Amino acid sequence: MQVSNELILAFRRATDDVARALVDRETPALAGVMRRAGGQVQRTVDEVGDMDHALGRQFAKGDDFVWFQPKPPWSERVNREIDDCLNRVNPHFDSADPGRSNNCVAVATAYELRRRGYDVGVKAGQVSFPFEAGFPHSVTEIAWSRRFTAVLERSHLYEAFRQPGSRGIVIADWPPGQSIDLGDSHVFNIEHVPGAGIRVVDGQPNPPLTDATAHIHEAAALRYLRVDDLADPAPSIVNYLGIQTARR
Repeated sequence: MQVSNELILAFRRATDDVARALVDRETPALAGVMRRAGGQVQRTVDEVGDMDHALGRQFAKGDDFVWFQPKPPWSERVNREIDDCLNRVNPHFDSADPGRSNNCVAVATAYELRRRGYDVGVKAGQVSFPFEAGFPHSVTEIAWSRRFTAVLERSHLYEAFRQPGSRGIVIADWPPGQSIDLGDSHVFNIEHVPGAGIRVVDGQPNPPLTDATAHIHEAAALRYLRVDDLADPAPSIVNYLGIQTARR
């Protein structure tokens, strides 16, 4: 489908408003802006169709991507660290509670912070989402100060994370009309384990998916954002996402 100029302008205005709030580093201001901007963009999306599918690039299935490793046999220390992060990042997941199950955007960033050594997790209780289905993907871009890159072929995802130690966040847009519990799109994490291969993981559900390769298979379109080479997100947006020091 084509993206209307009205949708593009609404999306840009919302992003600019959030960025200005982040400059002020005032969490209450950020929350207010997100509620107002979210409503404006949501009304536009309702008129022209799903934003995520519109902004993604669709590709045919059947690509050969055997380079995705469910759990590489080497580097067991790193694999154990990854599994520990997955088990601790979203301990309050509840499929019956949208505030605890439509939080993949927050979980993906919290997981990356855990991989950096921060003892954090997504807090219990609902977060005031500006969208009923959860945070828009633009919040991830604002948090990490980098845009998502569309994947034209699945092999491009391998090239993006070819470097050992590279980590990132991936968006999977599901095929229109396909019934998937995760909704129209989903966010999860990817990592190249040194000396082994690439792992695709998902810390949102309980139990977490230590092998989320199926997301790559099922997606109609993919986008990625490499984060291991970026600075930590601003505390204001980390707080807004509902990420806090984990309690054990």
